[in-house]
Amino acid sequence: DLYYATRPLVYKHRDWEDGKELQYSYFSQTLLTEYQERHGLIPGLWRDPRGSLHEPHTGRSIGLGTIEVANYEFPEYTFDKILYVEKEGEWPKLQAARLAERYDMAIASAKGYPVEAVRELFARAEGGDYQLFVFHDADIDGYNIAHVMREATRRMPHHNVDVVDIGLTVADAVDLGLDSEPFNRKKDMPWRTRRRLTQLEREYFI
Repeated sequence: DLYYATRPLVYKHRDWEDGKELQYSYFSQTLLTEYQERHGLIPGLWRDPRGSLHEPHTGRSIGLGTIEVANYEFPEYTFDKILYVEKEGEWPKLQAARLAERYDMAIASAKGYPVEAVRELFARAEGGDYQLFVFHDADIDGYNIAHVMREATRRMPHHNVDVVDIGLTVADAVDLGLDSEPFNRKKDMPWRTRRRLTQLEREYFI
């Protein structure tokens, strides 16, 4: 809604180029971030849920959005671990294996990179002595997801949470004899990922 309200104001601005479109990805990922860096968080700004948190034993699920996470109260004696899985489609498999119940573990599943609400949830959980885990693919995005779950970013400069990375690595995939697949990168690899790569990972990623 903020994007749609902002767009006509942008197009009327005297410095905006005629015919140029305000892309949503640029607005949400760059422009909004820069604005809040300069002026602080926008009161009342909230984001829709992307992904879900599934509790063990109760069968309850909540959406992972700004309001839902802010209002969420951790249940007593139900779970002491939370696992973030980058693919929401993995939840039915984990549910069939009863992974959550076997390990008293809530499972947060989403589509790719964790939204701010997920990271806020993990930050709150760490204060309550929950063990936190992240599972991801053996690709550059997967490695970056693990870093984003643990470390500060431009959008969340104060984020610092102890998250155990149990994701698939290139070495794991090679040892298991899994097939590799080609991919194309449109931009440079983040420096924090590049500097941590092993020689084997460099061979595959670079």
